Amino acid sequence: MPTLGQQRAAVQEIAGLVVCVRGQQALLVLCLNLLGAALLARGQNDAARSFLEQGLAQARRFGHDEEIGYLLGNLARVHKALGRYDEAAGLMTEALERAQGAAQPNHEGVALQTNNLANLQVARGRWDAALPLFEQALAVCDAHGVAVHRPLVLMNLARAHHALGHVAEARSWAQRGLELARLQGRELLVGHLRLLQARLAIAEGDAGAARGGILDALTVAGRLGLAAEQTRCVVVYAELLALQRTPADAAALLRWAGRQPGLPADDLNEIERQLRTPAIAAASPATSATPATVPDGESPAALAVWLAEQCRPEQM
Repeated sequence: MPTLGQQRAAVQEIAGLVVCVRGQQALLVLCLNLLGAALLARGQNDAARSFLEQGLAQARRFGHDEEIGYLLGNLARVHKALGRYDEAAGLMTEALERAQGAAQPNHEGVALQTNNLANLQVARGRWDAALPLFEQALAVCDAHGVAVHRPLVLMNLARAHHALGHVAEARSWAQRGLELARLQGRELLVGHLRLLQARLAIAEGDAGAARGGILDALTVAGRLGLAAEQTRCVVVYAELLALQRTPADAAALLRWAGRQPGLPADDLNEIERQLRTPAIAAASPATSATPATVPDGESPAALAVWLAEQCRPEQM
């Protein structure tokens, strides 16, 4: 998988291509979409939006119907990350309708956009509305052999069941998703699923399994150079600290996480939700552990090093 430096080089290379292919509309639209998606993955949402909007305008102008659906989906993800849920819903719905109405059935598009609409319900805190949509997306994957999106949908089904208090079901879906993600070599999804399994272990009171999941997710995030994913690991570790009755330390980590730039709105919502839990809300900053115990003011990469040490087996 590419390092952060390689990812940056790829973004720069695609940006260079955008300059070079002006006047070659089909290639230009593809490059704008790829550049927007790459910037979105790095949390540069405003820049991603600019390139994706340019690409969508060009695709509509010159009738590049196949690329329009991808651009709509990526632009919807930008709006969702920025908390603009109504705009995201409109774009996702159009992308889904295009996939459903294509002359050649676009089952991959239907599965992905149904999954994305479910995630929009998640961002609004409507897990009960999201669950049947995730189930629909999985049904499309199963009926039409859409293997590429299946581990993602399995993970999201697990997330929904976890949020609704169905821990056993969540554990089963997460394990199935993890096995398939590993089989497909989807390292980023493996990291997401191990972090989800850490949350499930916390729900079951298994601190050792939780630390193992966090450590695996940190390893993936570090290898891929993903600061936002490192921050999510910190948020889950804070959840573990709250379970272990050290709410002041949990509060300190959550406040640190909430200050990190580029986090999507639903991550910020989760941080706020945890900060409002009674035990953490009662923890004053003055009672937090010293910086040597819970670092503050560190970069995600630096705090990830500290966190990895807390999660190693000898610390358990």
